[in-house]
Amino acid sequence: MKPLPILLSLSLSVWWLTPIASAASDAQQILRETGVKGGLVIHVNCGDGQLTAGLCAGDAYLVHGLDADVKNIGAARRHIQSLGLYGKVSVEQWNSDRLPYADNLVNLIVTSGEGRVARDEMLRVLAPNGVALDTRDPSRVTLRKPWPKEIDEWTHHLHDAGGNAVARDSVVGPLNICNGRTVRCGPAVTAGRRASARWFRRAGGCFTSATRR
Repeated sequence: MKPLPILLSLSLSVWWLTPIASAASDAQQILRETGVKGGLVIHVNCGDGQLTAGLCAGDAYLVHGLDADVKNIGAARRHIQSLGLYGKVSVEQWNSDRLPYADNLVNLIVTSGEGRVARDEMLRVLAPNGVALDTRDPSRVTLRKPWPKEIDEWTHHLHDAGGNAVARDSVVGPLNICNGRTVRCGPAVTAGRRASARWFRRAGGCFTSATRR
């Protein structure tokens, strides 16, 4: 009769790990369907945080869960902390029609549970090419934000392969507006000086490169 406690322990371990494995599988499927390779991921109605944690597929991801129920927030935090992910993954209580993010900031919105976020509000916070997915919707990918014609892509050190440092961008000004935040990239000097810094916008991301002479 000695093997019985061992079998019981193994059964309990399998029972406890099964939902986590299922949530991780669901998260991987969501990332495959949406094609999101990194950036800020939002999980609305995050519940116990298992799917929320699963959406952090690597160092390229920063995941933020939202839920109106304070008990869910407590359970989600405990789960995330048990995986050693708190920091890259975090949750907070939220009960509003307005998402707590700047415009054009979020790369992926995943919605679960009860309640929906208005389409216009998702479009406000999604970065260009950002995606919204509702886990309860059979069509799954419910929204993909198009790239605005007002935002040009700065793909090379001097705008494009032509080497002309003039962009056709009507959004970015002298102080670069990056995802709703004003930033200044490095020393304000030209490439011909001792040091220079350049700012790039590509596929919803913002990048800098610095050169020294």
